[in-house]
This record gives sequence, C-alpha cells and structure tokens, in this order.
Amino acid sequence: MRIRQMHEEQLRQLTGCRYSVIATLRMIVERKINGAGPGAPFRRSIMTMLVATLIRLRGGSPYRSLAIFLQIPYVTLRRYTNLVCSLLADLPLAQDGRSSRHTWLMVDSTCTRVRSAQASDYSGYKHHKNRKVQIITDDRRRIVAVSAAYSGAVHDKTIWNKEFEGIEPLIDRPVLADKAYAGGNGENTVIFRPIKRNEVAYRTNMEECRRFNRELSRQRVTIEHVFADLKTFRIIRDIFPLHPDQFGLVFKAVAFIHNVILTEKEQSQTAAPSL
Repeated sequence: MRIRQMHEEQLRQLTGCRYSVIATLRMIVERKINGAGPGAPFRRSIMTMLVATLIRLRGGSPYRSLAIFLQIPYVTLRRYTNLVCSLLADLPLAQDGRSSRHTWLMVDSTCTRVRSAQASDYSGYKHHKNRKVQIITDDRRRIVAVSAAYSGAVHDKTIWNKEFEGIEPLIDRPVLADKAYAGGNGENTVIFRPIKRNEVAYRTNMEECRRFNRELSRQRVTIEHVFADLKTFRIIRDIFPLHPDQFGLVFKAVAFIHNVILTEKEQSQTAAPSL
C-alpha cells in the first residue's frame, strides 16, 4: 500500500499518531532538511519518509516486511528511517518555549534489551544485556533531557554524574530521584531522593522521613507514566532490533515525538469549546 493512498484513520492506526501530530512532524523534518542546504532530491516525499519511520518505530516491524507493505525498496526504506531518526534526535526537546512551566523535575533511567557480544552490556540487576538512557521530565510529562546511551552495567548515579555538567543549565527546579542516586552530584541542593532507613535522619525522625518519602514517591510517579508512554513504541520496548550503538539515537527520536504528541494534545484540549 502506498502512503499517499492512506486516509487519516489508517495513518493513526499504523503510526499511533493523530494526523495533526504527523503534519507537525512533517513540517519540522522538512524545515530541517531544507536548512541543510542543496543536495540531491529525494525520490519520495518527506511525508512518505516520515510515515515509514513512524510505522517502524511504533510497530517495530522488520525492514523487509515493511518494505513489501509500503512498496519501497528495503535499502531505500532503511536509509529514509535512519535519516528521519537522525534529524529528530538532533532537535532540542523543548519546541514550544514552555519547558519552564513546571514545579518539579524528575530523573530516572530505563533500559532496553539488545543483541550484543560485549560483556559490559550485561546487567547483573536485569540479568540480560541491555543499553540504558537517563531522562529528565517535568510534572507535565514532558521530557526535558535525554542522556547518551550507556551499557547496562553502568549505575544510574554514574550516568547522572557524567551528564551533570551538560544538564545543569536545564535544571531550574528541584530534581526528584530514587534511592539509586544517593551520593550523586548536587545531592540535597539540586537532586533530592528518599531517605534511607539506615540513615541518622530516618532513625531520628521516622514519621517525618516517611512522610517525605511518600510525598516524593507520589510526585515521581509521573516519570513512570512517561516510561509507559515511550514503551508504546515497540522498537524500544522489545529487544532492540538494530545495532546497540544506534539505541541512543532512536531513543532521542522517540522522546522528541513523545513531546510533539503532548504539545498537540494540549493544544487540542485548549482549543476545544467548553460546554
């Protein structure tokens, strides 16, 4: 089936995105391609390239099966999806200028299983090989920052410390974390995590610490909802089908799409007439 023959409902079912989201992404990709300067023209439209990429990311379909379905040569389809993912991953996550409208920031990491021969990718906690990234979100479920991809054996606190210098300018509110970030850079000034039971503060004032931990956990549940939204893209939910080194780029592209979906949803709710 050719993409130009699909109607809006078919596109939504295949990509998981409303047509307004697809149209916004098309304009962003087109602006990025046109800004790159003159070059050889593409044989297919930017819309075709974008929709093919969204289908690949959302459904995780093999390239060869997708090539047959979309009637696009396998090599060409792979080149298009790599290009679109690279363009989206290179864009800043905050596109609407409203990233500062939040009370809290939250940080956590997530991982995806990969096919790797490197022993460093093995996670003793997960008991399989994976690559992981760290994300920072606000309380509107918008992703503010995504780290580089790290091997599964790397601890969350290590990622935070390595990325701290680069993400510090983006942090304008307290960052809520879990116990894995104990001892991280900026603890109790930038980043706040639950108080452990073996700490003096917990033993001194148990009820107050329990109250603090409950409130922190209640606020941090937002980032778990963000992970659930991201994992609707099967390419990062199931075993990663590409080379492990491409995981970071694909994850950043998915994060950007997630933010665009949120923006379009907020705009549609604002424009909807109240009864």
